[in-house]
Amino acid sequence: MITLNYIKKKYGSYLNSIANLQFYQIFSIFGNLIFTVLLVRMIDFENYGRFVLFLSVIHFFSFLSLPGLNISIKKGVLKKYDKVYHEAIKVNLKFVSPIFIATILVYMLQVSFSQHVAFLSDSLKQYLPSVDWKIITLAFVFTFPSIFAKHESFLLAKEKYSLVKNIKVFEVSTKILIVCGVAYLFKDINYILFSYIFHMVILTIIGNYFVLKNMLSKNGDINNSKQIVNEGKKYNIIELIGTIGRLDKVILGTIDPSLLAVFHIGQRFPRLIKDNMKIFITPFIMTWGKLSREEHLSKLRKNFFNFFFIGILIFAISGIVSAVFIPLIFGSNYEKSILISLLLSLIIISKPLSAMILDFDTVQDKGINYTYLMSFLPVLYIFLIFFLIPKYDVMGIVSSQIIVNIFANIAIAIFIFKGGYLKKCEQ
Repeated sequence: MITLNYIKKKYGSYLNSIANLQFYQIFSIFGNLIFTVLLVRMIDFENYGRFVLFLSVIHFFSFLSLPGLNISIKKGVLKKYDKVYHEAIKVNLKFVSPIFIATILVYMLQVSFSQHVAFLSDSLKQYLPSVDWKIITLAFVFTFPSIFAKHESFLLAKEKYSLVKNIKVFEVSTKILIVCGVAYLFKDINYILFSYIFHMVILTIIGNYFVLKNMLSKNGDINNSKQIVNEGKKYNIIELIGTIGRLDKVILGTIDPSLLAVFHIGQRFPRLIKDNMKIFITPFIMTWGKLSREEHLSKLRKNFFNFFFIGILIFAISGIVSAVFIPLIFGSNYEKSILISLLLSLIIISKPLSAMILDFDTVQDKGINYTYLMSFLPVLYIFLIFFLIPKYDVMGIVSSQIIVNIFANIAIAIFIFKGGYLKKCEQ
């Protein structure tokens, strides 16, 4: 029988880490809910859809930050190669600088010769009727600082959970104050978006300050750091493919911003709860990643079914929270979001276990299974959203995500039995 003393004895070393991360995650959940509720009530239904559409376009260009490098940073820091952070930033700068310069030139051309390039604005309005393309160009330029926003991967690998907690609490608090404050004062979507970008820049500066404070001496093994970054380039390719899948909200938003608003609220609780789930498994991932391959695999085998049951519990919580709080908080306009939320909650069940298995593959092995899976799933999702969203709008996105999750679970089950991950559990 599992008792409190048994849990403390077996997992006591992880409880403090989980508590620190859990605090900021709970704060983040309620803080982001407050942010969304305030914004929804400050701007009308359609403009909120435009706000989400605009952010979706911005997020689509986040591939410029080469998010696959976060895996390289985590792996490097876990293996005591802190210089991997500098190498990752250098690689990102080389990639994005020409694009950044070209974007500024395009914007200057538009400002100086607006009459001669008016067709560009007309073309954008045809596909994104709710957004001014000039603002998109400016916002695109201001995504440049995101290449420096890799501090969380570094600090988590350093097991600085209390520091990560404090940064996240600051992030949520200031987002409410700055973005909602601007929305309340000006009621203008363009000012709201610029305040969001300003907030991102401030957080990036603060995060990198703490990276420098916690970095090992400059005498780290830079050759090993470069090798780890080079190994991580394949993950950047995977992430680049995956960014095309972020067009799902853009496609839906161009059909009808109001539909996008309904979907965004519907996915709100499953996403928040799924992010909260990461807090429980992050200390295990970071601690086990320092072990040898056999020790890591032994830990995974012993806790295999525990992570599966965690997924079931989180699914139940997500379903109940969605059904109760969506109509209560967001009002009658978003009642259709309840069904969306319940369906998307099904995906959560397998997430804790799959995250642990794929992390083992990337940290202890060469990440071959991860690479194949993460290369295939975005391609499948891209195909599905372009086929299903025009026909079924909101339910097209939901169906696409569920189908992709089913394929992912089948693939991970093959990895499990092919790799013999359960051999000792069957004894």
